[in-house]
Amino acid sequence: MNSESFQLIRVASGAQSLRSLRYNETFHPVVGPMIEARGLHVVQHHFSKRATQSIAKPFVIWDVGLGAAANAIAILEAFRNEDVQVPVELHSFDRDLEALYFALHHARELGYFTGWEELISEFLKNGVAQFKRVTWKMQSGDFRDRVLDLEIPSPQSVVFDPYSPTSNPELWTVETFSNLRKRVGTGSCLLTTYSRSTSVRTTFLFAGWYVGKGAATGEKQETSVISSDLSLLDRPLERSWLERVAKSGAPGPLTNGAGERGSAITVAEMLREHPQFKE
Repeated sequence: MNSESFQLIRVASGAQSLRSLRYNETFHPVVGPMIEARGLHVVQHHFSKRATQSIAKPFVIWDVGLGAAANAIAILEAFRNEDVQVPVELHSFDRDLEALYFALHHARELGYFTGWEELISEFLKNGVAQFKRVTWKMQSGDFRDRVLDLEIPSPQSVVFDPYSPTSNPELWTVETFSNLRKRVGTGSCLLTTYSRSTSVRTTFLFAGWYVGKGAATGEKQETSVISSDLSLLDRPLERSWLERVAKSGAPGPLTNGAGERGSAITVAEMLREHPQFKE
């Protein structure tokens, strides 16, 4: 299958992955799709434990940036390996399914589709598939609109993996994360993502989230974990982190898909009033 949008590429670990020709970005660079999906997202979410303990049923996971479905498959894999007796809904968000069609066509080269081909085909055909207690649903369209759709249940976990703030800035704004925070409301939610930039973390904080240090992946020594509940963070950012903000050349927060708001010192002073640093 030829594509004007994607190509296969071998990353540093030797694994095959996809590269977007439109955005000039590689999916799961350096370590490859499944190692990153498991280490960055699955391990940090403790899905089976939190699903079992959650008051809200079903336990709802949002997979933002379905792409070639590595994160979704890693999540399904986690529930295959754990004896979870509560219903789970996995909602995958993306503008279209082009990357997934391309990936499935190259399933042999990518490797991680092995054993999942039938389920993926069902998902592509019907927009929904069932695996054990997990109902996997497709949510097509612009995430900025879909996050406001109250027919989609609010999440307890979010795997946030769209293109980078440089290539896809509109999904990394205060507005987007504020709307997501409103959807969570008084509920408990954990979100993992690959970015650790000062401007992105500042954006999370301005949007009303608590922010912590996430697991290393590939060449990144650190990623980000955010939550509506400070107690869910193993390594929350400490007040000393504000010194980095005050010295930053791009302190954030990201607004309207671009520019920075205020000087670094001003932003740092504003963040001192955030509950995370007061507590």
